[in-house]
Amino acid sequence: MDDPDALFDVTGLKRVEPVDDGGVEVGAGVNKRFRSFEPDAVMLVPPSLDEWLLVKAFNTNFAATLATGKVGGGATTTVLVAGDDADAKATLIGVVEAAGLGAVDAGSLKRAQQLEALGFLQLTLAVGKRIAWTGGFSLAR
Repeated sequence: MDDPDALFDVTGLKRVEPVDDGGVEVGAGVNKRFRSFEPDAVMLVPPSLDEWLLVKAFNTNFAATLATGKVGGGATTTVLVAGDDADAKATLIGVVEAAGLGAVDAGSLKRAQQLEALGFLQLTLAVGKRIAWTGGFSLAR
């Protein structure tokens, strides 16, 4: 298997063809079957959304920068974290920092729209070959 972007060491990897038997079994007590590529066929939701602590993170980081911990080979990768629950954000920030990356509380979940715009801009720059997939935005403190 080859990696045209040469971002990752792919030695020893082999391509596995998908198996399509017409359906996917969904576990965890859900007795439903749905066909591949029918995303609306099943929707799993918790009994109450109040039980979930939503946190937005990682969408402004390319995979290569998360894997190497560096943006453009120099600056430390920083994960922007948004959410309405301070404890949930602090937990995620702790995990990210324990992995050797930077993390910053970007504010409430309302910041998700701005984070998505930043991620989209970075993506369009990379697709247009204006920045490398190992590059992106960094945060200087």
